[in-house]
Amino acid sequence: FTAQAAVLAEWLAGRRDQPLWLAVGSRTSPQALGELLRLARAAGGAVQGFVDASVALAAWHAQSGQGIVTDIGRNQTVFSVVAVEDGEALLRRTAVVPVGEAALLQRWLQLFAESMVRQTRYDPLHDPRHEAALRERLPVAAAEAQRTGSAHMALEAQGRNFALTLSRDQFAAAATGWFEPLSAMLQAL
Repeated sequence: FTAQAAVLAEWLAGRRDQPLWLAVGSRTSPQALGELLRLARAAGGAVQGFVDASVALAAWHAQSGQGIVTDIGRNQTVFSVVAVEDGEALLRRTAVVPVGEAALLQRWLQLFAESMVRQTRYDPLHDPRHEAALRERLPVAAAEAQRTGSAHMALEAQGRNFALTLSRDQFAAAATGWFEPLSAMLQAL
């Protein structure tokens, strides 16, 4: 919270004594809310309370009707059903699915490792440094594949350069199982 506290203090500098409502994500724990409230008040904020960020987003878009806001976190995804009626945004319900971006990244990591083993006989997951580097680079590679159709990744190990190109379709296929519980929840909502 140190970096957030500095940003919050800077933002509050010109707004002292103004009523302040803080928009927070559905996944925010009570302990985190308490810490955020403490930091905001210590920075001079006249905090009135919290509002669900999904509701704030729906109100900002100002489209009448019902919609679903998706908040994908590290280890879970929260779906919030929000209705906007007569200029008022209301949270109807939330549903939590214990699947987040970490599980998707793990699927992509397995895709890369299995493809690398098939093509080069080298398994990058036997070296923690390579695994960490791949975890860091895979989201960028997936975005590149989405944009251009494929992504090229290389790593150096055992004095050799190992390279691999993965297609958008390979990334999508690896993610299929990850989407299933999310899709099921969306259907239920």
